[in-house]
Amino acid sequence: MSRTQFVITLTVVAIAGLAGGLLSEHLPGSAAFAQGDAPAVIEAREFRVVDADGTTRAMLGMTEEGPRLRLCDAAGERRLGAGVMADGVCGLSIYGPEGKPRLALTLLPDGLAQFEVAGVEDDPGAVALVVQPDGSRAVAIAERSGTRAAAQLSVTADGVRTLKLQHPSEAVSCGLQLVPQENLAQVILGRGHESIQHACIVARPQASSVHVGHHDAGASAMLAVAEFGPRLDLDDEDGHPRITAGYWDPGVYGMALLDGAGTPRLQVTEGSENAYGIAINRPDGSPLMVVPFEPEIPWEHR
Repeated sequence: MSRTQFVITLTVVAIAGLAGGLLSEHLPGSAAFAQGDAPAVIEAREFRVVDADGTTRAMLGMTEEGPRLRLCDAAGERRLGAGVMADGVCGLSIYGPEGKPRLALTLLPDGLAQFEVAGVEDDPGAVALVVQPDGSRAVAIAERSGTRAAAQLSVTADGVRTLKLQHPSEAVSCGLQLVPQENLAQVILGRGHESIQHACIVARPQASSVHVGHHDAGASAMLAVAEFGPRLDLDDEDGHPRITAGYWDPGVYGMALLDGAGTPRLQVTEGSENAYGIAINRPDGSPLMVVPFEPEIPWEHR
């Protein structure tokens, strides 16, 4: 069973929250500066550009959070904004006619870069393209601002490919994952974002398996089929195998009950030529009683 952690978590940053908060600050008002000979250096807290009707069309100024640039349409409504926050966050936003940010580009001091596209609804969802500092990439779709991604396609820095779909209530999720390092592909059905309860289908070149239960520990069941044959394993709440059955060795089928330490205590096997046997073992694994059933021994002599 793959122990690869399935969730590569990404929360879509709401454009209205990050980009809007970064770039929507109103710059302090002042009159437009007079035209004339351009001096070598001009120092001011704010510059404004107005059109022939006196409508402000561009503003460049300094605020408590950092420098801001704003470009406006003929009605004086902001359509493009850019700024640098005091903590080093850089952003660029493009606004729609309704005054809502529709496109946003953000760069964080740690190197994370994000591009977002938002809808026009009152609480628009967003599509985000994110590149992490370590090189991980992800495309995420959120139905509402500030919510977890409803769909996400990601590639980690070490090449793990993941496609994940999340239920609106986050009660269940499903995903596809390809892990080149472990040479496996898997389909995972989850029971909530934080829960590791799941059903998982794993495919490897040498075997395929189905897992139901916890991903890394806890009660679970696994049915595997490899070149040598099928096998069923059942684990307890602590993740210890307690029942195993299947094709153990060439020509040998068997079933075993194990204790919490993993020691087979009761074994039933079928060998070649219909030879059967039952073994009861001590806690250290040594045989306590072995009962063979050989087909050539008459029943009354067994």
